[in-house]
Amino acid sequence: MLDADLAKLYGVETKVLLQAVKRNSDRFPADFMFQLTNQEVIILRSQTVTSSLASHADLPRKLNDLEKKYDTQFKIVFDAIRQVMASPVTKKRKIGFKGE
Repeated sequence: MLDADLAKLYGVETKVLLQAVKRNSDRFPADFMFQLTNQEVIILRSQTVTSSLASHADLPRKLNDLEKKYDTQFKIVFDAIRQVMASPVTKKRKIGFKGE
């Protein structure tokens, strides 16, 4: 999932999400995220431009296929993805963790 996707999910601008991540980098495992090289960004953009929006409509089928292919240990991941797909974000949410 790209930063732009997460920003959209949380209802914020991408730059706001990136600033929050930078301010809280100690809360993430070292291998949790990575940054694409310029060449990788170019390749990704060219693939995105050439793909059609129909692939988004095909997502539930692809998700079912993946769930059948992989071990049941990923069931919780697939269920979480379905939950996110089923509930559109209607209001902006703050990024971060709530303190106790």
